[in-house]
Amino acid sequence: MGVKDVLSRKEGVIVGDDVLGALFKYAQEHKFAIPAINVTSSSTVVAALEAARDNNAPIILQTSQGGAAFFAGKGVKNDKQQASIAGGIAAAHYIREIAPIYGIPVVLHTDHCAKKLLPWLDGLLDADEAYFKKTGEPLFSSHMIDLSEEPVDWNIETTAKYLKRAAPMKQWLEMEIGITGGEEDGVNNESVDNNALYTQPEDIHRIYTTLKKISPYFSIAAGFGNVHGVYKPGNVKLHPELLDKHQKYVTDKEKTTTEKPVFLVFHGGSGSTKKEYTDAISYGVVKVNLDTDLQWAYLSGVRDYVLGKKDYLLKQVGNPDGEDKPNKKYFDPRVWSIASFSGDLTSLTAPAFILSTQSLVEFSAYWAENLPLFIAPTREPDPGLRALLVLKWLINTLKQQYCSRSEKLGSEKKPLNPFLGELFLGHWDDEHFGRTGLISEQVSHHPPVTAYSIKNDKHGIHLQGYNGQKASFSSTIYVKQLGHALLTLSPPGGSGHTETYLITLPELHIESLIYGTPFVELGKYIHMASSTGYVGKIDFAGRGWLGGKKNSFNAALWKDGQGSESKPLYSAHGQWSGDFQLREGEWKSRGKEIDSFSAANARLSQLVVAPVDQQDVFESRRAWFNVARSIEQGDLDKTAHFKARIENAQRALRKKEQEEKRDWDRAFFTTVSAETDASEAEFERLAAVLTRFSSVGSSTWDGVAADKTGGVWRLDEKKADAAAAPFHPDVGSLALGETADGASAPARE
Repeated sequence: MGVKDVLSRKEGVIVGDDVLGALFKYAQEHKFAIPAINVTSSSTVVAALEAARDNNAPIILQTSQGGAAFFAGKGVKNDKQQASIAGGIAAAHYIREIAPIYGIPVVLHTDHCAKKLLPWLDGLLDADEAYFKKTGEPLFSSHMIDLSEEPVDWNIETTAKYLKRAAPMKQWLEMEIGITGGEEDGVNNESVDNNALYTQPEDIHRIYTTLKKISPYFSIAAGFGNVHGVYKPGNVKLHPELLDKHQKYVTDKEKTTTEKPVFLVFHGGSGSTKKEYTDAISYGVVKVNLDTDLQWAYLSGVRDYVLGKKDYLLKQVGNPDGEDKPNKKYFDPRVWSIASFSGDLTSLTAPAFILSTQSLVEFSAYWAENLPLFIAPTREPDPGLRALLVLKWLINTLKQQYCSRSEKLGSEKKPLNPFLGELFLGHWDDEHFGRTGLISEQVSHHPPVTAYSIKNDKHGIHLQGYNGQKASFSSTIYVKQLGHALLTLSPPGGSGHTETYLITLPELHIESLIYGTPFVELGKYIHMASSTGYVGKIDFAGRGWLGGKKNSFNAALWKDGQGSESKPLYSAHGQWSGDFQLREGEWKSRGKEIDSFSAANARLSQLVVAPVDQQDVFESRRAWFNVARSIEQGDLDKTAHFKARIENAQRALRKKEQEEKRDWDRAFFTTVSAETDASEAEFERLAAVLTRFSSVGSSTWDGVAADKTGGVWRLDEKKADAAAAPFHPDVGSLALGETADGASAPARE
């Protein structure tokens, strides 16, 4: 069950009992808190709503007095709070109108209202009462009154007065006791005595008993060392354990039936550690204020776009692509930030915190890191069980391809954009399976496409394929993968015949960008079709705060003409990044379990790659050595310098090819079609099988849309046999912007 199940209003602005009796109580019981995001404009509202939608999470949108004035416009007088009142009301109506289409519950709140700002709150309450008279609910879900700088008696007395006004509307009121340090919205507490940052349990009890007599719709922002803003680690001493003492004190004094009778708020959440968050939440915090971190994230998108596209933003016409090239598509305000990107991943300028030292051309290796699963189908004599083993292998590759990097590095990183002709070569040696070879080559620049071949001759299995990406942004990166994989294997028995499996690629969405900890979640589904007649489908479902488990999936396997997606012969269910089970029949019917898999127990093989100093200049780790080293050193200037040098050299090569009217010569792969290659007939037959299913689409399926990937790419055996370093001797180090002896590059350490 998710939080939507306990709400009477499932989406849009919620009020009254949905806030208290449903959302906040549910959050306490399930140990999570709702992020409260300060919004100052329609664009920040949309960014926050998109983040909540993409994480399937409830959210609190709040305006401060200064933020509300900014919403109205900085050119409006505000000597009597008129701009803040008008801006706050305008923001509320805008959020009420737009929030429902995002499909998530929203609490509409106002932030810190100090004594000098009470006329602002009075004006908003006037609007609440007028809206309540018309609709039966207040305009805002809740307000905050912050009189923490005032004497405690006056703070509690005044808060009680405002709660009495809000109570008939079942409107929530948040109050603060204990000062939050730092500076925010014109209130500067940077020099306050540290002792004032910590609230005493007696004060919490007094507030609780006073306000409880008036209304249950209140929460307390208790100080436990909180500071607005982000400071050097160690400068802020948070003590969330004090919140536990507050709860126990109130419970003991009031003999309450619940261990956490007080709804608590965490102010100054930006820059806090995960443990500080989880500890505070475990003690009854239901709301966490996040402002500084998200202001920085918002700026970072604009900053990195401008810095990355500066040569296109200096004038209206004329850029590195030509003196007559217009720049409108670069300086249009709608494309300034990371939140409005659309295109292929190679045109994305990534913020430093998501930049990887690894090129996208290396990702092909993830298909075969689990050699036992990759080889297993070649040992199974039964065609149905063999197809099930292919499905099992395919499910496990998803973890390696889309989850292993974030587990290793702490978050997903944006890979380096491969250049045309870039290579990644290696092999796996195993005492049981022999040698499995890997070839990965960037075969197209526009559109960007990587082709790969993974082959084990001893067991007669060969995987090849190619993929490109089409990406778009909201607060999440959405990536539509173009291309497919083709698995050919020889069943046991030595009959000499082979069977083929066509595999489609999943859509991706890269979550949590706004928090600086990106991770990949898979969207929709993928399909598999076999020349033996078996068809498989894997449906993906990610995890949101409203319910579900991370990386969840359901899979079905049936034979064309025998069974169906709803009545499969076999099924699989679980988490593609963790544990899953394979069963007979449909998974909900709990048929006989045939097999199970735990990613934690997987035995992965080590890929052998030549040392950097023995690689050709077109091999990935040699080519990106200086860039990768600069990223590891945290030197953004050097990173940009070395990266730009390769990009400029590649741009010059493409221009020269265009002038000479010739195409780049691929080292290992070539484009094919059924008209020129008879072996492609089986691939096209399997593609036709998949396009019969409504969930796959029509004949314009991107997996065979050659115009979107520069062609259908296959390993050219003749080229592969002849390929040897140097792979492009006529170009050599000039492809990297280096002289033949590497003199333009600093000496490698």
